[in-house]
Amino acid sequence: MEIRYILEGLGFYLLPSLLVALVPTTIIISITLLTNPSSNWKPIVLCLVAGIFMWCYMAYWSIEGFLIFPFGTGVSLLFTNLFAFIGGILGGIVEYKGTINYKKNKSLLSIFLIGVGYFTFVFIAFSILNNRWVE
Repeated sequence: MEIRYILEGLGFYLLPSLLVALVPTTIIISITLLTNPSSNWKPIVLCLVAGIFMWCYMAYWSIEGFLIFPFGTGVSLLFTNLFAFIGGILGGIVEYKGTINYKKNKSLLSIFLIGVGYFTFVFIAFSILNNRWVE
């Protein structure tokens, strides 16, 4: 039953999730590539911006109520807040590390890290959109 629900959600919510995930990805990559590493605070601020963006996105849709997919239907709103915020920060960290690695080495690993960070944002956005009316 859940697999069918997820597959139906892929048709409706995958494209919007891919587009929403581009926002923190673009912010992190562009600021990292276009500015010089003048401060130790830049990576912290960028990762916090990514986490805050995902939390705000979750907060916008939580007006209607939703639950995070991998954890079932009994998850509290406090946990969903932490899931979106910490997941956004972790995705930001991975993307930042990949972008710094790309700036220095231009290796395939850096593109893989950027992709992992991007798909972390996609997973969070898809979980939010796909489950916003689950009760």
